[in-house]
Amino acid sequence: EELAKLDQVTVPYVKNAITHQIEEVPWPTLGVYEVGGGVRSNVLDLLKYGHMYFQDRYLDKMWQPVHRVARNAFYGYALRSTPDYGGVTLVKHGGGQPGVSSCFGFVPEEELVVAVLTNLSHVPAEQLWLAAVNTALGLPLEQKENIEPDYDASLEELQRMIGIYRSAEGGHVRIFLDG
Repeated sequence: EELAKLDQVTVPYVKNAITHQIEEVPWPTLGVYEVGGGVRSNVLDLLKYGHMYFQDRYLDKMWQPVHRVARNAFYGYALRSTPDYGGVTLVKHGGGQPGVSSCFGFVPEEELVVAVLTNLSHVPAEQLWLAAVNTALGLPLEQKENIEPDYDASLEELQRMIGIYRSAEGGHVRIFLDG
């Protein structure tokens, strides 16, 4: 793999669920993630990449709303956007693999780019990213993107949801009442 040929490559780690110890793991192969947007990079290159969005107006289309994913959040083409977050737009993409947690994004109105890369699985990289963005924008550190209201469904409403739901891709979810 290409990583073996490079110097200054970090070591990925995972937390062992049984011993609770941090353990080194090999870099996972990207496989299908490589063609689906998987990338191995560093913070400096991601910052340069983010600044490309401010130079090329054609790239704007990547983060324009296509699918609503929350009350005030949308998914475009590989990028999630939250319009009107304290008067600006948040654009980001996060992810992880064994030994990696990451979040990259930008605020187009401010030409602000932030990248968070960690070499440990299950780190809340998106929360770290948002805290950095909030700090740069002068917003409260604890301000959140989307706070959805709690809703207590009635038994009748819950019973209407019982069933098995299948996706065209072959996945399924079973919803049932317990107790």
